[in-house]
Amino acid sequence: MIKKINLMKLQKGVYIEKEERLQKEEIFSFFEIASEEDFTQLFFAPLAKAMGFENVKIKGHKKEKSS
Repeated sequence: MIKKINLMKLQKGVYIEKEERLQKEEIFSFFEIASEEDFTQLFFAPLAKAMGFENVKIKGHKKEKSS
């Protein structure tokens, strides 16, 4: 499970402790394997809400029926 990481430290280039470095690697691994839907539901929507966007809704997209 991905834990909360201090993104401000990463942006400022402050020394990253071992645990935070492992969390960062875990996040990058998630980006490599996540589908668009996983990225939206598990990363983007929570990030947007944490940034103060109150009306974040995940609608998804219609799946096409194969003939």
